[in-house]
Amino acid sequence: MSASQERIFSALSGIEGTSLTASDGEAIVEIGADNDCLHLLTSGRITVQTRNQETVTLDAPNVFGEISALTNHAVSGTVRAVGDVTLRRIPLDTINLESGPLATLFRDLATLGIERATGRFHGKYIALVAHDGLKQALVDFVSRHRAFFEARAIVSTLNTSAAITKGTGVQVVRKVRSGPLGGDQQIGALVTEGSIDAVIFLRDPMWAPPHGADVHALVRVCELENVPLATNPASAEALIQHLLA
Repeated sequence: MSASQERIFSALSGIEGTSLTASDGEAIVEIGADNDCLHLLTSGRITVQTRNQETVTLDAPNVFGEISALTNHAVSGTVRAVGDVTLRRIPLDTINLESGPLATLFRDLATLGIERATGRFHGKYIALVAHDGLKQALVDFVSRHRAFFEARAIVSTLNTSAAITKGTGVQVVRKVRSGPLGGDQQIGALVTEGSIDAVIFLRDPMWAPPHGADVHALVRVCELENVPLATNPASAEALIQHLLA
């Protein structure tokens, strides 16, 4: 959790709310629904599926619902439980955000809302992508460096993330669309926003992907933003050693 999230969670923990539980796959809030509550995730894990078809994973302790609650707009993402979770729902009208000891809460909630509205959910990411013929090579690479990747926030395209999780059990906290459907562009956008520390993209030199322009655009934006980029297993090994130094 960021410092602002810690302050929010601490301040809201002392306020009366409704305790709830949710089981695996259960929707806690649905995209497009009205919301006038803040939600404290007290145990477990949730996923948030956004309007642009990204899936973000958040672990307890955490807070969500701040954007719709503060703006009085419809919920911008569907939140589902991963396994069993417990949470507390706190109506916004029970919180005095203008005076008293909670006066600074509004600023922290606004800061958190801006961060998430601009795509910053976990700090900086390591991006992992691989063409179909090299997905197993990427899975093997992640397995060899399991401790490294378990300590980092990982963003990956839909099919690559599924291969990583199935083959290694390492959690991918942010999943974008598959490459042919715009996932490479979504990762490129995160690069330009300064949200990615490094990109490992194992490209198949013997295959011309239908979205080749998107792949080249991602490589180009890494060069423009001076973000470390590895495109084969050997350079990926060198990149990991650089990040560990």
